[in-house]
Order: sequence, then C-alpha cells, then structure tokens
Amino acid sequence: SKVVQLYLENAAIEHKGYKWEALRLNKIMRDFPKLANKPINLIDKSDMIEFRQKSLLKIQGTSVKREMQILGSVFRYAIRDLLILKESPLAHVDRPSENPHRDVRISADDIQVLKDAFNFTDETPIYANIHQIMWAFLFALETAMRKGEILSMQWCNVYADYVLLPDTKNGLPRKVPLNKNALALLERAKGLDSDFVLTVDSASFDTLFRRYRKKTPLEGVITFHDTRHEATTRLAQILPIQDLAKVTGHKDLAMLMRYYNPTASELSQRMNEGIDKVKQ
Repeated sequence: SKVVQLYLENAAIEHKGYKWEALRLNKIMRDFPKLANKPINLIDKSDMIEFRQKSLLKIQGTSVKREMQILGSVFRYAIRDLLILKESPLAHVDRPSENPHRDVRISADDIQVLKDAFNFTDETPIYANIHQIMWAFLFALETAMRKGEILSMQWCNVYADYVLLPDTKNGLPRKVPLNKNALALLERAKGLDSDFVLTVDSASFDTLFRRYRKKTPLEGVITFHDTRHEATTRLAQILPIQDLAKVTGHKDLAMLMRYYNPTASELSQRMNEGIDKVKQ
C-alpha cells in the first residue's frame, strides 16, 4: 500500500522502533496481498477481523495485537495527516488476548549447562563471539539489562559502581548500579575494544545464541530475555519496588510486576526471615 510507504517515510521514521515497524509492516504487506492492494478507504471491519483470525493461525495473540497496533498507527496517519480516512477500520475490532506471562526461572544448573555448551569458564577470555554471548548472559543476570543495552555499552559510560545507558527503550537515560559480580565481569572485558564493551553484533548474537542453546536441553525452554525476569526477581529480594524500578527502567510498576516471578518457596523464606527479625 502506498499509504504504508508514506507512513514509514514521513511518520514512523521518527519513531524509536522504526526498524521493527518497517519489518512488520512489510511482512504484513507480503503475507496479505489482498489487504495491501485494497484502497485504504475501502478497508473495513471485516477485513481487519479476517486479518486477525488468519494471523492467529500463525503467530501468538500478543504478536497479533502488536501488528494490529501498527496498522492502527497507519490508519491514524491516514486520518490526521493525509485526510483520506474518517474512521479507523480497527475502531470496533477486538484485539486478541495477551499470552500468559512467562514465569521461567533460571537456575544455577541451567547456567552451568549453557556455560558448558558455550565452552565458557571463569578463566575464558572473551575474544570469541560465543564467549561474549555467554558473558552477556551472565552480565544480564546481574543487572537486568536488555540484550540491546548490553551490546551498546561503551566504556566512556562505565563508572566505578554504575553504567550509564544514554538511550533506552522508554526513551530516557538510565543509570544501572553494578554489584561486585557485574564489576568482575567488566574487568574481564577490558582490552577487547577501546570504545564498546563487546564487539559482537546483534544479528550474530541471535544466530549463535540459538545455535549453541540448541545443543542443550534448554532449547525451547529459556530465552535470553528470561535473564531480565530472573535478575528482576532476584533484585526484588533485596530492593524495594521503587528502587527496583530505577534499576530496570520501568515507569509502570504494573509492568514491572510482570518481571517479578518469585517461587512460593522464596516467598516463604522471606516471610520466615521477617518473622525472625521481628522476634529479635
């Protein structure tokens, strides 16, 4: 659709997630040629329901919901900027329900399994890409940082006890405190590059992580992003929620709670520790 191209060139180009939007919209145009070739002012509710139902056969509800949100942005652009549409065809179309939130926890055994697969020990230099990936996995567990934030880390933003992230997902800079384990990992990375902490690029990172994880029983069980859940849950044991939000960069505490997945045993232990403190 020409409207999609105009949206990408004139509106989405300013968005932080422009590349992702462009990829998804181009994929939608390829997968739904009938929709792509239909004049936008003739697209109606039934077209959007058909798009939703066919998409749900291929991808999960959360992903379909995101694609509908992107299409909604295109329709709003057609209404407000191009003045060729009066109402969005999505206005009265129900969105799919969200997928159940992941509650995967990463155990010490899981970490060791991955270390073995990546041939990584406490003494391994991290010049090779596969070793940088395992380093990033461990660093994420200590800091709750996202993969992209770790890959974009620069030495000029690493300080004695925190790392400054000038550009984050929510558009605001963030200072991530560094514990002793994170500092030790950073020490191992020194000398790799004078500018960036790591040198592996995002595409290689994803490909290699999937390839080496496939050699383990964790294939289809653990994703790299699960490190953020695990780190957040661990940090929640020692930080109050408002401090935890500062570390993770969440502005919405309800969203932060999605990343907090304590086990019943961990909660029981904390309750008992609280009782013991009261007794003292």
